[in-house]
Amino acid sequence: MSLLLRNKLRVVLCRDQLSLTVTARGWRQPAAAPIVLSCKAADGAAEWAPALAALDSWLAGNKMAATVEFILSDRLVRYAMMPWSAEITSEAERGAMAQIHFQSLYGATAGAWEIQMSPAGYEQARLACAIDPQLLHALRALVSTHKLRLASLRPYLMNVVKQWRKQMTGDALLAVMESDQCTMAGFKNGGWCSVRGIRLQTHAATDMGLLIERELVLQGLEGATVYLHAPGLAPAVQLRGGGAVVVLANVAGGVAQAPSMVMSTCAM
Repeated sequence: MSLLLRNKLRVVLCRDQLSLTVTARGWRQPAAAPIVLSCKAADGAAEWAPALAALDSWLAGNKMAATVEFILSDRLVRYAMMPWSAEITSEAERGAMAQIHFQSLYGATAGAWEIQMSPAGYEQARLACAIDPQLLHALRALVSTHKLRLASLRPYLMNVVKQWRKQMTGDALLAVMESDQCTMAGFKNGGWCSVRGIRLQTHAATDMGLLIERELVLQGLEGATVYLHAPGLAPAVQLRGGGAVVVLANVAGGVAQAPSMVMSTCAM
């Protein structure tokens, strides 16, 4: 079937919820309001399993010809900075070093993770992300079962980077908030310099301001512009030092959703 005759389905996959946005086939068709399913964790199951089961059930009851774009919550992804090395000259060597680096950070199980790295210039570090291969296999199997066409699969942070990187100028700190995590990536001297995920207990503006200020100091980014992406959660963050905070507009189908948008519950 021609891609022009397919709907577009965006799926944002989190540990505890699933957001689906359908855009009907045809030119310049508006996207429908997101459908958000809230899911409960199951003992002994992978943290992504309830949301994936909910998606399988929803697709079974809403059959369509569609291309699908997956965005994964940063709680389901692991990040690391890969330092530049003059001794690494090939992609194979770079991939092998990334596997070793992730195992040193996250343990032996990281040796099986699928790793992707951002492009980088000479003497610049790379931003790397790793995903559980069982999750990737389950997603691809689901796409095949429901006769969908996979268009893309990105972690949430990298999706925000794709949408907004050209608007970020100079040294910067990108802060991407979800309901229970803030992932922050530093950009300095033309390249990525840091990445860190922090669990959140509160979305209070004061607490978020202190969290961001601490990261700016730790990464030597005092005075850098902060770009904040927090759809449905954005507090009016102000920095005590008077630094600039730019709130990025919502990326359609963003991970964080207001509680009033939850349409149904899938208990696993």
